Amino acid sequence: MSHHQNNSPYEQCVLDHLSQHDPGLIQSTFYLLKTAQEQNILDITNLKLQKLVYYSHIHHLVKTKQKEAIINSSIEAWPYGPVIPKLYFLFIGYQTQPIRIDFSQINFQIDVKPSLQTSIKYILKKYGSWSSVQLTDKSHTEDPWINAWRLNQRFEERIIPQNNIYEYYRQNKL
Repeated sequence: MSHHQNNSPYEQCVLDHLSQHDPGLIQSTFYLLKTAQEQNILDITNLKLQKLVYYSHIHHLVKTKQKEAIINSSIEAWPYGPVIPKLYFLFIGYQTQPIRIDFSQINFQIDVKPSLQTSIKYILKKYGSWSSVQLTDKSHTEDPWINAWRLNQRFEERIIPQNNIYEYYRQNKL
């Protein structure tokens, strides 16, 4: 993958990780970001991205009865809600700034299956206008985060099990 002048070092870091780290997660994330930009949703910070990817994952997980997942990496309960550490650290360079990517300068194909595109578009339509604070507040009212946060005093053990996510949202529609 060649480096383009218009890509920031952080974008390039993300691109360089595509082939190594959970490519399905990265593909889905880039699809979400590209679709959001096309829909003029331009306030997606790392924090907001975490929640939108998390909820897209949940929607798809429930829709496919747990047969397909966006996230195959760990999901952890952090102070501001559920976080996919692998994704968080890829975009950490943006800090609290909106993530802006010039997709015309990226030389790889974003390949996301149609059923997954549907889940991502559904979540963007439902929650794309929400702020990161609103999304964090929502996640703080939901059992998967609450249970992982409260039950484990040691930060490094605050993993939110996929099965807990599935069982909760199967019964509590997004």
